[in-house]
Amino acid sequence: MRQKMLFYRGGYYLIKMRPIGFGTQVSKSVFTCSDCINDSLIGSWSYSWTTNNDLDIEDIKDQFQLKGEQIQLIREWGG
Repeated sequence: MRQKMLFYRGGYYLIKMRPIGFGTQVSKSVFTCSDCINDSLIGSWSYSWTTNNDLDIEDIKDQFQLKGEQIQLIREWGG
């Protein structure tokens, strides 16, 4: 009897894409969670359970054009 396997997709939904700056794909944009290629909106600041998550919060607000209320909502959503 064949066992049914379940798969779950997980990932980051809040990313700011950038063009690739190397290799044969230069200037093309790509969906990736790697922060060496894009600016990821999800970081330790976005989780309510992390410590020191407000250290660079003013830079995060500036970079992603977020307000304090939006950051709080993101933290509630992310856990």
